[in-house]
Amino acid sequence: QDALTPAEAHLLSWGLPEEQLPKLRSRCRHQKLTLDVDSGLKPTLKWLSELGLSDVDIQKVATKQPRIFSRSLENCLKPHAQWLSDLGMDDSQMAHMIVTCPAFFG
Repeated sequence: QDALTPAEAHLLSWGLPEEQLPKLRSRCRHQKLTLDVDSGLKPTLKWLSELGLSDVDIQKVATKQPRIFSRSLENCLKPHAQWLSDLGMDDSQMAHMIVTCPAFFG
């Protein structure tokens, strides 16, 4: 089995079940999840939590659309969220959309 990237190890420590790791990897097969944990992954996880996503929700997003964690928080995720907010969506609606349709963000 391949060695864990730091980002994969952090997602596992966040609570991602180890049995979900192959699914996460298959969805990122063309790009390993290699973003910097401190400057990329942790701020994104914090932002998702602040929007109202539970740890279980974040685990779902990680297995459905792990590329969301490789997107720039400031240049991609927050602008998408701002656009939805401008359309009248509140944080709880955005959180629901991220869980049910993470491809919009990733």
